[in-house]
Amino acid sequence: MRTTPTLDPDVAAMARRMQRICGGSFKAVINDALRRGLRGMAAPSGQVEAYRTPTVDLGRCLVGSLDDFVLNSGDEVKVVPLTESVRHLNGMVPKPSEAVTLEQMDDAIATAYAHRR
Repeated sequence: MRTTPTLDPDVAAMARRMQRICGGSFKAVINDALRRGLRGMAAPSGQVEAYRTPTVDLGRCLVGSLDDFVLNSGDEVKVVPLTESVRHLNGMVPKPSEAVTLEQMDDAIATAYAHRR
């Protein structure tokens, strides 16, 4: 069947790009894209439910304070005296993916402390 569709500029650019990548004809790229797109549109759109990691209660913390321990390279655990300079801690914890406010930190500490009792 022969027809003349009018493609939006962005669609035409994507099709030309795919033509260069795949090395096929423009007609073959358009037909393949339409086949894939129409099959996807005809398929049921069952939404995938997000996986939730199950939680378990591990009981109370058996270590007095985790702030006193440092994991060196390898598997060596070292007790750090609380009198050591804070500069020693620089770079030990990776930068978080998003900023956390002081209030959020205080809430997290308070929640963790309440669960320890």
